Amino acid sequence: MRHVQRPSSGGVDHRQSQTRVEFRATGPTLDHAHIKRVMLVTDLFMIAIALLTGLLLGWGSNGEGVWGNRSVQYLTLMILVVWPLMLWQRQSRISTILVAGGDEYRRVLEASVGMTLIVAAGAYFTDTTRARTFLLLVTILGTLLLLGGRWLLRGWVQRALNSGRPLHRVFLVAPPVHVRSVEAAFA
Repeated sequence: MRHVQRPSSGGVDHRQSQTRVEFRATGPTLDHAHIKRVMLVTDLFMIAIALLTGLLLGWGSNGEGVWGNRSVQYLTLMILVVWPLMLWQRQSRISTILVAGGDEYRRVLEASVGMTLIVAAGAYFTDTTRARTFLLLVTILGTLLLLGGRWLLRGWVQRALNSGRPLHRVFLVAPPVHVRSVEAAFA
């Protein structure tokens, strides 16, 4: 920690305006771009697992086989496009909500509900409503997988934070009394 005193000028009394500046070096912060990439890859992986599980188990195929059922194929394509877009639209990967309560999980749930509504409407308008079971089961499985992936990522970020790597850098300009109280709040 380095202390710097502002020099006094002339005969002016600076007792109230003297400032002590403290510099404290911290370790490197967590790389937000890397965290977002990991979250994106994890989200896409969980969505792919849910879709592949639904396709391989034949959900919604009504005995026709998945590969010959156009309804399931259309829904698969719609889900592949709409679900990542809904996660992006709900800002489920922004760094300000990482490890900060249930807001992260709420946004994933909202994106999943929004995806289901959009894909169900798209299925209705394109007359591919025969695969409702596929949509419902893939949505449930995918949402659970996305929430589980977020839980795992939250643990990873929490371990990094506990090891001393801050999530954000903070520059604080305040009197020493306030600096100590804010520093105590961050500790």
